[in-house]
Amino acid sequence: MKTLSSIVILHIMTLLAVLSGCANVDGGYMYTYRARLSSATKDKRPEEIRLVVSLSPVAVERLDAMSVNFPRTGELEGKLASGITWGYTAIFGIPLGDTRPPIPPLIDSLYLYIDNGNSWKEIVVTLAAESQRSCGSGWRTLELGNISEHLEKVSAP
Repeated sequence: MKTLSSIVILHIMTLLAVLSGCANVDGGYMYTYRARLSSATKDKRPEEIRLVVSLSPVAVERLDAMSVNFPRTGELEGKLASGITWGYTAIFGIPLGDTRPPIPPLIDSLYLYIDNGNSWKEIVVTLAAESQRSCGSGWRTLELGNISEHLEKVSAP
């Protein structure tokens, strides 16, 4: 009888494990960026400038869909997300390991794509460690500073 009740309990536990299961919870890092424009190019106002900021190279066909116009104020803020870079497992709804995302690593550079009117120009912007501030677990703020010099490179013949 004792063996039968042990088998029944084992089957019930197995059934509960299948029904409640285990789950893998994945997440990525979030980077926010800030850029400013001290002066627009000679022939364009800030709101006429289209650009894309990315953590990795972007195919030219996707740039139009991803682009944003620079705000009239000359201050741009945006968000970038990395792919899945961390996670934890939960069994019976109980998390195994730390559920808080770790602080994102420093990044070496960003890809800045600027529309010069007839084509997109790629500029790789190198980021110093001092311009990358950790704001809590899971995200980091990147200060791009004044990007007017990059616009001048694009508009130059």
